[in-house]
Amino acid sequence: MKISPDSAAALIARLLKRRGVSRVFALCGGHIMPIWMRLDAEGIRIIDVRDERAAVHMAQAHAELTGELGVALVTAGPGMTNAITGIANAHVSRAPVLVISGGNPRPQENRGGLQDMDHTQLVRSITRYARTVREPSLVLQELDEAISRAFGDGGEPGPVFIDFPVDTLRGIVPEALQLEEHLAPKPRAAPRPDPAEVEKAVELLWSGRRGLVISGRGARGAGPELIGLLDRLGAVYLDTGESRGLVPDDHPSVVGAMRGAVMGDADVVLTVGRKLDFQLAYGSPAVFKDAKFVRISDSASELRDNRRGAAEILASPAETLRAMVALAGNRESAVDRQWAAKLRAGHQERAAKLKQSMAAAPAGADGRLHPNRVLSALQDAIGHDAVVITDGGEFLSFARVGLSAPL
Repeated sequence: MKISPDSAAALIARLLKRRGVSRVFALCGGHIMPIWMRLDAEGIRIIDVRDERAAVHMAQAHAELTGELGVALVTAGPGMTNAITGIANAHVSRAPVLVISGGNPRPQENRGGLQDMDHTQLVRSITRYARTVREPSLVLQELDEAISRAFGDGGEPGPVFIDFPVDTLRGIVPEALQLEEHLAPKPRAAPRPDPAEVEKAVELLWSGRRGLVISGRGARGAGPELIGLLDRLGAVYLDTGESRGLVPDDHPSVVGAMRGAVMGDADVVLTVGRKLDFQLAYGSPAVFKDAKFVRISDSASELRDNRRGAAEILASPAETLRAMVALAGNRESAVDRQWAAKLRAGHQERAAKLKQSMAAAPAGADGRLHPNRVLSALQDAIGHDAVVITDGGEFLSFARVGLSAPL
C-alpha cells in the first residue's frame, strides 16, 4: 500500500520531523497504518511497544528528559482507551506529549464499525487540546495548534490528543495549503518579567527574616539561576519531589527533612514553577500562618492556585531569577542566618539517622527483606547524576524519603 507524499499522513510525518521529533512510541493498528508508513519514510524512528500505556509513558519520559515533544501513536478503540492512564499521568505532570490515534473511515462513523468510538470525549478533561480532524486540508493547522498547546502556549503545558479517520489520513492536501507557516518550527515564547513585580519580589525576599524557596516542575530549566538566588539570598529550600536534583543535597539551603517546621516558620515564601497542592497544604494559613508569597512561573495556573502572591511574575523562571539577583546587587539579605543554619543542622541530623536506620532495617515479621535495605544498597551504588524510577505505592513512599538521587 503506497501513501502519497501529498497525503495528510505524509504531512503529519513531515511536520513532526521539522519540529525535531526523532522518535515515536507506537503500537500499530490498521487505523494508523498510513502515519506509521510515512514516519518510516521520513526517517523517524518508531519504537514499538506491547501496550499503549507504555507508549504514552515512554513519550512522557522522553519529553521530561529532553525538553522535546514526546509523541505516542495508538490505534482506535481499546488501543486508545489503554492509553488513557498514560495521558492522565502526563496531565498531572504537565508534560508536553502528543498522542495521535486513528478512526474508521468517515462514511462508517457511528454505524458500528470496528473499534468505533468518540475518543475526544474520553480524554477532553485530561488534555490541553482534543480534536478529531476529518478534513485533510485542516491537518497541518490542527497539528500545529495541538503542539503549541502541549508546550503551554496560551495556557498550562501538558498532553494533547488528535485523531484522524483513516480516509482522512490517505486524503490529498492541495499543494497550495501545504503552508510553510504550519510546518516550520516555532520558538517557545515566554513573557519577560515585569520590572515592577521583580522589584516587589526582591524587596519582599531581601527584607524577610525567614525566607523559604520551593521549586516545582516549572523550575526544571532554571537550576543554575535557582542556585544563584539561594547563594545570594541565604533562604532555605524545599523541592518536594517535582524538581528533585535541581539543587544538590549538599547545598547549605536544602532542609527537606525539616519540611513541617520550615513551612510553619517562614515569613516569606517564594514558589518557582510550583503549585500549592496537597503536598504543601494548599498554602493554608493554618500551616503557613502570616507568610507572604512571591510566585514565579511561565504558566499562569502556577501563580494563582489557592494563594495569591504579594508579587506575581508570569515569565521564564530562569530569566526572572537572573533579574532578581541582578536587581538585588550587593544588597545584604535580612535572612536570619542562625535560623537557617539550625534548620540545615536539623536536616543533616535527620538525614544521617535515616541513612543508618535504612541500612540496619530488620526483616519483616514474615522474614522478608525490608524495602529500606534495598534502597540503602541502591543509594551506595548510584551516582549523584542518577535518575531513579520507582513504581508501586508503598515502595515509592519509601524511595521518596530514603533516596537522595533525582526521582
